[in-house]
Amino acid sequence: GYHGSSVLTNSLGQEVLVSSKSIPTAGWYMAAALPTAEAFSPILAMQQRVVLATLLLTLLAGLLTRWMLQRQLAPMLAAVTALTQLAETKQSPQPLPISRQDEIGKLIGGFNRLLQTLGEREKALQLSEANYRTLVEKLPVGVLLQLPSSEIVMNNQVALDLLGITEAQLLGKTSFDPSWNVIHEDGTPFPSATHPVPQAVATRAAVRNVVMGVYRPIQQNRVWLLVTAEPQLDLDGSVQQVVCTFIDITLRMQARAAL
Repeated sequence: GYHGSSVLTNSLGQEVLVSSKSIPTAGWYMAAALPTAEAFSPILAMQQRVVLATLLLTLLAGLLTRWMLQRQLAPMLAAVTALTQLAETKQSPQPLPISRQDEIGKLIGGFNRLLQTLGEREKALQLSEANYRTLVEKLPVGVLLQLPSSEIVMNNQVALDLLGITEAQLLGKTSFDPSWNVIHEDGTPFPSATHPVPQAVATRAAVRNVVMGVYRPIQQNRVWLLVTAEPQLDLDGSVQQVVCTFIDITLRMQARAAL
């Protein structure tokens, strides 16, 4: 009395789908067999179509996603390209292009406002530096700007005139340069480590009114200078730079020696 469907292998070795049903009134037993390849072919065909459709939809979704990402990120890529070009030039920062007013457009707009602020600050800094340079040049005293290593990074013309050297010869030198020939008032050697600038760096305090006799090889004479070194400190107390100023007191020293 079994009735239902099942997959079996017949005497020919074929896999078949067999369905059976009993007919009690007639006392019959009815069975039908169909090869599974034929029975399941519509399902297999549908599976193949579903797989193919899935692949096509996946490919289409990937292409659509790529297009959408390219469209969304195009303003960012344009901004990156513009920033790269700005970094390779010495031009003032220019506003980045805004192609549309969406979230990315608002982001680039905010960045443009930041660039504008930075550009204005840079111009103000350049103007301040120019004014500072003009002021230093007009001072009647020699002025040197030196790093904590005592390397000279800036000077005015009076400093060049008093030291008797050119700017090319002066910039980059330090207080420890062996070419300096410096003596005390009593004629004894003036060691580099005890020069005003190294002392100002070491103590982080001003060193004022130090008399130094500096030999000038081009003029082949010695100039007497009254030197002051003022350290400029960072917020953490470390020395950022030292401003060294000096005046010519050669005539005063000669008059004192004549007495």
